[in-house]
Amino acid sequence: MTKEESEEIFKMDEEIEEEKPKKPKKARKPVSPATKERLKAQLAKGRATAVKNRQKRALAKKIDREEAEKELDKKIARKVLGEKPKEEHDYRSEIDELKETIKQMKTQGNNSEELKELRSLLVTIKEQQKQKKEIQKEEVQEKRADTPAPEPIKIPEPEKPKPIKVFSRRQNRNNFV
Repeated sequence: MTKEESEEIFKMDEEIEEEKPKKPKKARKPVSPATKERLKAQLAKGRATAVKNRQKRALAKKIDREEAEKELDKKIARKVLGEKPKEEHDYRSEIDELKETIKQMKTQGNNSEELKELRSLLVTIKEQQKQKKEIQKEEVQEKRADTPAPEPIKIPEPEKPKPIKVFSRRQNRNNFV
């Protein structure tokens, strides 16, 4: 192929590409400024709503993950400590409530006898909480002492295959016993 022939083929390819008619674009109807403003407002409102919804879903997922982690931690704690799920009495909330009422009564200047009663009640609740913790510790220690150490698992060794006798050409298989 000569240089001229290759140029002719190249020109022919260009002509073929140029011959394709292009479709004219249809012109859009002119949009009034009032319509443009209305559409922009709708777009801004939609974007704001989408952001709000995404944040809400993200927060819900985060809360679900945290709750799942707490449940998992409780299961692990029960398994490790050997505890059965119990109804837990929350002394912490009672103590916080009593402290708040004592503060309010101090600021209001109420009767000192009522304050003394609340303080004594607060002390008894704290003592109950300490006793409960001590009992739980003792139970855990008893359970650990009662449970024997697990026996090691014996894994049987695989049987070794018998060696196969390989005969040379000189040896006769029939003579082998």
